[in-house]
Amino acid sequence: WRFQAHNLSYNISVQFDGYEHKYHWIKKGIDFLIDGTKYNRDEPGLTSDIGWFFGHKLSRADERVLFRELFRQDVDYHDKLNAETPVKTTSALGPDQRPDTWLMAHLWYSYAQKTADTKDVQVRGVAPLVFHSYPGKARIDYADAIESEGYLDEVGQEAWRKAGELWNEFGDRSIPNSRGYLIRLNDFEVFRSADRKYWEQLRELGPGVYEQLEAAKLAKLTEEERFIHETSNAELTDEQIGQRPAISRKLEITYEDLANHVPAENRVEAKKLASKARINSALASATSSYRDTINYVYWKIRCEAEQTDTMLAARKYVLEAERLYEETALTAARAEFERAWEKWAEVYEMYPDLRGDVEAEILLEKIVLYQELLGQLSEAFPPPDFKLTSFLEYNSFEYAELAREAFGSATPIGSNVGEVPPSTPDSGESPSASE
Repeated sequence: WRFQAHNLSYNISVQFDGYEHKYHWIKKGIDFLIDGTKYNRDEPGLTSDIGWFFGHKLSRADERVLFRELFRQDVDYHDKLNAETPVKTTSALGPDQRPDTWLMAHLWYSYAQKTADTKDVQVRGVAPLVFHSYPGKARIDYADAIESEGYLDEVGQEAWRKAGELWNEFGDRSIPNSRGYLIRLNDFEVFRSADRKYWEQLRELGPGVYEQLEAAKLAKLTEEERFIHETSNAELTDEQIGQRPAISRKLEITYEDLANHVPAENRVEAKKLASKARINSALASATSSYRDTINYVYWKIRCEAEQTDTMLAARKYVLEAERLYEETALTAARAEFERAWEKWAEVYEMYPDLRGDVEAEILLEKIVLYQELLGQLSEAFPPPDFKLTSFLEYNSFEYAELAREAFGSATPIGSNVGEVPPSTPDSGESPSASE
């Protein structure tokens, strides 16, 4: 069922040039999957695939704007889905009160998750961590999609609020680990805090023992190893830097090391603490690895940031600046861009972890557009009061690549570029926002 559905939606659909025909064959694949679930009611992985097709084939393809609109208008298909499946399009209404592809993906993922929970069946073909991330992530993708479609208002903020709520619920869910125990992503701080607490208690049972062990391990290093350990990477060769991990392992002081060297009268208690610390350290490490796998912390922060009025204003100002630039209202566009930079600077001050994400790459493109605009006004970039200088420095490589593509050569941050780039139209023409 999975193979043939993929063939219909992914392989056959791309053989057609018209997006309507592609959409038709994508639906054929979805219908085939739905038929498959009727014969495999205890296979939540297959049900989840329906969500994947709605989310990634209809909502992420190059023709996603057209596909999403076709689905909104496809009343006959809505009726068919409502009549033949447990997932109703009436529960997937977007801000325009028409069914949304990302919300359909969310509903199918949620239905698959409910099947896995209530029937206690193993999900095949996908890791439990990834499987259970799908419902919340689909709501995040929905919020992101409608925001890109212009819902920069309370509707968009509410979508991000709901997405954040579901993502946090996912973080509270117990996920089976490959080693046989359960992990909750939101428990990382609990495990890390407990690990540190037991470690400090362990050190208190043997005052000065840690320092003695540390000195003894340092004394065993060779002269070359000690030099590498005490020298910054900037002063080392690549070969020497490559030796750092092995040197660090030689210097590591384990819980057992400490427990075995505290005074004899405290050793039993020390070994109990060492065991507790080791368990919590392992749980923290496993939880951290799981969080990294699905970028949990980033999306949690992103949901929080997108709900703020500051982020909303930043996006609105950029959108308005682009509109004015397309109309060749250069001075007004410049003012809107600079309002946007002030807001973006506030966003990055509140949420520094967002400085290097995918959205940051999009913002860099807007900054290059602003640089182009200043060139048409014969003004230097960046201006003295530019609010995002540190952001550009943080993303200097990516910025240089975009500037090279736009202007033929990278513009060093802090240099003055006052002339119109050769590829830029005269200010009397209407430039494209993509140039």
